[in-house]
Amino acid sequence: MNDQNCIEAILGGDKQAFRFLLERYEHKVYGFVYKILKDPQLSEDIAQETFLSVYRNLKQYDATKPFSTWLFAIAKNASFKLIKDRARSEIAPEEAFHQFTEEKDQVESQIIREEANQSLISALETLTDSQNQAITLRYFEELGLDEIARRMGLTRKKTENILYSAKQKLKSTLRQNQEDHSPYAKTV
Repeated sequence: MNDQNCIEAILGGDKQAFRFLLERYEHKVYGFVYKILKDPQLSEDIAQETFLSVYRNLKQYDATKPFSTWLFAIAKNASFKLIKDRARSEIAPEEAFHQFTEEKDQVESQIIREEANQSLISALETLTDSQNQAITLRYFEELGLDEIARRMGLTRKKTENILYSAKQKLKSTLRQNQEDHSPYAKTV
């Protein structure tokens, strides 16, 4: 049963058909989320949240686009939302002490990682939909150019151009973010 048949069955009231989608994608979604969060428990939680969101919002799925792209976009958004929420939440000093290990290097690494994730999230939000889709397929789903072109309904050359422009835009945005937050940045 392909994705489209599963979706049609689910929308037609066959709740068991969702199991096919879950079994087909659960490990891929978990792996995808784990690459972002680097935490097994949080990754499992976000993967479950992703599938719940898919089930609840399946009527909003645009069948003219690949299901996997929509699925991974939901997983990516849920992961980034968690990162943003965690970055925004205030942690009491006692909780912070217990949350992080006693080693100073580990605490610094965590802070650097969260800042890098926040910077990457901001940079990804500047991309167009097609750039975001291409980056997601290439670097999170690890697909080749031909498969990305097929899924996006584009030529290989157009896909290469979109990826190139997306990477250039990300580099520029990340460089600008780094300059903006540099302690040596000029103040006027």
